[in-house]
Amino acid sequence: MPDDEYNEFCELTADQRDALWGWIGESLEPSDRRCDSYELKHLFERSPEGFYITDAQFRAAMWLSGFFGRRYHGRRYEDCESRYYYVRPKPEGLIRKLVEADVLSEWAVDAILGTGEGSA
Repeated sequence: MPDDEYNEFCELTADQRDALWGWIGESLEPSDRRCDSYELKHLFERSPEGFYITDAQFRAAMWLSGFFGRRYHGRRYEDCESRYYYVRPKPEGLIRKLVEADVLSEWAVDAILGTGEGSA
């Protein structure tokens, strides 16, 4: 991880760092789907616990969470701002967030997993 990304990450308060790490841990899991860091940072910002962060702060948090960004082909890691990660949303994390937003748990499960259990 480049020093400037880490230094920018350290500008966040301890509570902000914890919220960002918590969101990453609850919301993302490894996958074969490729997601851009800029796209993921916007998902975090739009989440109920989200707030504005820079792409560099998000990349540093992903690195410290064990998700190592990959560089785009033909460019050195340091020259490319955005990275990409092979992750997808964790279904159980999304279900929990819907339930916390007062969606009936059966409906939340059906919306995320498509099980048909919530349709009545």
